[in-house]
Amino acid sequence: MKRAQFDDVLREFDEQIMIHPIMEGAKRPRRGKYLTRERVMIEFVTHRDGWDPEDGWRFLVGITDTNRTDEWGNALDGAYVQYNPARVVDVVGETALMDLYDDWPKDKEDVKYLWFIFDDQERLRAVLNLVLKPALDFIGSWIRENVTQ
Repeated sequence: MKRAQFDDVLREFDEQIMIHPIMEGAKRPRRGKYLTRERVMIEFVTHRDGWDPEDGWRFLVGITDTNRTDEWGNALDGAYVQYNPARVVDVVGETALMDLYDDWPKDKEDVKYLWFIFDDQERLRAVLNLVLKPALDFIGSWIRENVTQ
């Protein structure tokens, strides 16, 4: 599976992402990146190693308050947070997440903590269907608590 296929599936979810209340007035500057009106960047970050024939792709949702960066554009302390499987389990429960991996041949512990893992477009769609609403709700709460308006 190529990165372009990841982007294609993510584009299928654009409308679902953009209708969430936190996205009112938001912009989509680049693939997999959305900028809210509060200047919070929401980015679907793939693992730097890309496609792994054994493990597939890995991604998480990175959230950056672009109002709080240094002169090089790096987020300052407290201006960046990740939404990963450990956070989604708190909302939907471990069983809901693990049900997506019934046929997963690898150690299922890998899918519970740092990265959302998928090996094909269908599993990616299933993961996004489970993850998007809780992720966007989390981001909304994070913005209200951490971003100076």
